[in-house]
Amino acid sequence: MQWARASPGDWELATCAQVTAEAGAPVPDGTQVLQVTDRRYINCFNVQGNLGRADHYAFVELADGGTEITQWDDDPDDWDPADFIARRIVLPPLRADAALGGLINTAGRQTIYAGPRKLAELLTPRANGTIGYDNATIFPLSDFVEPDPSVTLHGIWMSDDLFAAHDQVTGLRGWREWCDHLGDEYCEIVSGRRSVRDGARVSSG
Repeated sequence: MQWARASPGDWELATCAQVTAEAGAPVPDGTQVLQVTDRRYINCFNVQGNLGRADHYAFVELADGGTEITQWDDDPDDWDPADFIARRIVLPPLRADAALGGLINTAGRQTIYAGPRKLAELLTPRANGTIGYDNATIFPLSDFVEPDPSVTLHGIWMSDDLFAAHDQVTGLRGWREWCDHLGDEYCEIVSGRRSVRDGARVSSG
């Protein structure tokens, strides 16, 4: 997690419960002043190398150890209501991918809810005939149910310079580092961090 701060910092490792414990800050209205050690507002999240920014967020740890992320954009100062969008992303723990011969891989999927104009855009076939995104289902925004406010966190507006400063201090943290549940035979130490070994494969035998 990268928190929005007056003095930006790198990614901070946190569980869903730890992040949710910080919920409760009001929806930003332009009067909030970021502090050096702030944990009220989110600038960006990183789960299995999936980066996300949004107006609002909620995080749930799933029974299998995976993560469910709900993020949505509905600020009328930034978006036309016809383009409001929400995503519910499910990221199971890294696992063997049968389609890749047992290679350790991600297996994320998402449900997208979109306002009428954005929905039409998402459902318009591309030049190659494809529609939407891989591993995604798409519904009207009216089907979206927001998480309870008690578990909802928010993004916050910041100046272009402060936004850029947040980006400049984040290191590269890719999907291979989400491997605490995997045995040592599938992992190696890269730049001091445990990571899935390139080509790691679970034998079908």
